[in-house]
Parts: sequence; structure tokens; C-alpha cells
Amino acid sequence: MIPDPVITRKTARKAAARFLAAAFVRHFLLALGIALAASAAWILAVRMNLLPFTSGTLVTVLALFPLLALAGALVATWMGRRPLQWAATDLDQTLQLRDRLSTALQLADLAVKRPFSPFAVVAVEDAEQAASGIPVSKAVPIRIGRRWIWPAAGLILAFAAWMTPQVLGPRDQGPRHSEKAVRLEA
Repeated sequence: MIPDPVITRKTARKAAARFLAAAFVRHFLLALGIALAASAAWILAVRMNLLPFTSGTLVTVLALFPLLALAGALVATWMGRRPLQWAATDLDQTLQLRDRLSTALQLADLAVKRPFSPFAVVAVEDAEQAASGIPVSKAVPIRIGRRWIWPAAGLILAFAAWMTPQVLGPRDQGPRHSEKAVRLEA
């Protein structure tokens, strides 16, 4: 009987979770940069009097865009998740384990068809021994890298849009002219 590769599965699950977390960080930083750039465009449109300004709209838009970024990152991460076998294969390649983990998982899945194989027993035991000493956090790091540039650029754009002088449009000039006209008539 082929032993169940409990430690190998646990290690592969941890690696898969870390791969998912790293993907979420990548997606969220990109989406946050896009959301901040969209906020900058909205602020610029308000400053140019293309859109009406209300404090409720400001709070809604500035809260809505980052929430949309979070939702988009969650969906993109969920859609890009991979099977446990792929996480084991990635760990094998990263740590140069010569396909020990992925082979053990594959043999354990095939154990239903072939209940006993001396090679499978040895391969699973070897993978269990190799998996017991793997520091998953070091093997699958979650790094930001240069992805921080996207939110920083969006934030700079939003700040620049906020600092642009407000353009006075016909809406802003209308009441002032009528006030001056009333004062001149009096």
C-alpha cells in the first residue's frame, strides 16, 4: 500500500497559499494604481467643471475606486489559482528537488488504480522526508518588487490633479454676473 503523502500535501498547500498571496499583491498593486489614476481623472474633471462637485460624491468616488481595485484583485487572483500539483512542481523547480514532491502527489493520486508499487512507496517516503525540511516562506517569498510604482504614480497623478487650479466655467460665473448687475442697477 502506498503511504499517504501528508507532509508533502501540507507543504504544497502552504506553497499554493503563498503563491496565491503573491498573486494577490501583484494584482492589487496594479489595480490600486489604476484606481488612483481614475481618481485623478475624476478630480481633474471636477476641477475643470466638467462634473459637479459634492462632498458626498467625493467620498463615494475616493472610496469606490480603491474598493473596486480590491474586488478586481480578488477576482483576478481567484481566477488565476492553480491546482496543488502545480504548486508542488514549482516548489520542486525552485528548490531543485528533482520532481520529488510532484511525483509523490501524482503517485498518491494514482494509488487507486495501482495499490502497490515498490517504486511508489520509496518515492512517497523520499518526498515526505524532503518536504519535512522545506521552509515554505523562504521558498515562496511574497515580494512587492517594483510594483509599488503603480500606486505611487496614481497617487502623484491624484495629487497633481488636486493641485491644479480650478477653471471657472459658465456655472460659476452666472450668479456673480447677476449679483453685479443687481448692484449696478441700484
